[in-house]
Amino acid sequence: MQPKKKATIAASLEEAAALLHAYCEDIDFNYQWTTDDKWAASLRIACNPREGVEVAQNTLLDDKIAVQEAAARTARQAGTAAAFAALLASLNGEAQFNNGHVQHILTHCRDRYISGVSVNLGYNVVMNNAAYAALQTLWTNASTPARQGGGPAVFTAFASGVPQNKAALGKGSVGYTLAKREWQGNLFVRINGVRFNMHIDIG
Repeated sequence: MQPKKKATIAASLEEAAALLHAYCEDIDFNYQWTTDDKWAASLRIACNPREGVEVAQNTLLDDKIAVQEAAARTARQAGTAAAFAALLASLNGEAQFNNGHVQHILTHCRDRYISGVSVNLGYNVVMNNAAYAALQTLWTNASTPARQGGGPAVFTAFASGVPQNKAALGKGSVGYTLAKREWQGNLFVRINGVRFNMHIDIG
């Protein structure tokens, strides 16, 4: 087992600044993208004997990742805004969509797309078989590309699955929770090619 490498400790805030500026150059990150308070904190960490330069570098790398993720979220939001506004306006203008389930589900899926997190969602509404069948029809009716303003379709591949008995298939557990599920339907949509799956509990 190799001995643990001794942490590099900056002797002053000036030395810390020089070392961290050099690190920012190495990772192609300008320190101005972080806040003044965070930069000052990184300098103090570099001078702290219990932490050191390497820990301060990690804080800057985290800042770089956060900035990139924020930029990506902003781009995903902007890239779907026009089509989503047109789609909602079209749905809200038709009486068949007055219950709002389709709009709510699309909103949840787009929020996940913007956030860049899990593509599997659960809808917090339990439906009976007739209500789910009606929702399937509405989901298909919402899929017309023209509803998205006439440009390239952002929301595509609308589809739905027949109800399945998840408990009978051995898939009755909900993650690592104690919750159980039995009959479940699924609505699918792609947002700029990313496929989302909204689970609908049927009871």
